Amino acid sequence: MENKTPTPKAWDATRVLIAQNEHEFRKGFANWFSENWHIYQAFEAEAMHLVNIGRRHYSARTIGEYLRHQTTHRETTGHFKMNDHVIPDMARLFALRNPQHAGLFEFRGSPTRPRPSHALGYSNMDNGVAA
Repeated sequence: MENKTPTPKAWDATRVLIAQNEHEFRKGFANWFSENWHIYQAFEAEAMHLVNIGRRHYSARTIGEYLRHQTTHRETTGHFKMNDHVIPDMARLFALRNPQHAGLFEFRGSPTRPRPSHALGYSNMDNGVAA
């Protein structure tokens, strides 16, 4: 996986977006994001690939596992800083950064984190469960 340096504009805009919507992310996601921008970029690129081939709904977890698999073949250190806890947060960030494609992923709430407010109006969701 390439370690791309973010453009200052994209980096700053995304950091502001996370800060403005911090209630929708797990505690610590902003810090994880700061250290792992390149992982999020790979996640977003894969999600956009799926959108571009016509997918209207897909599993964020599948994208995450695909990326984890791909990096085991390319990372020489063996350290890939993406556990299963950040995958839903990356999907939430994708929806915020790409509102025209926000319905690609299903969002569920939990006792500690409600379903994202930006996901309330999508037809593929009903009280947090895919329709």
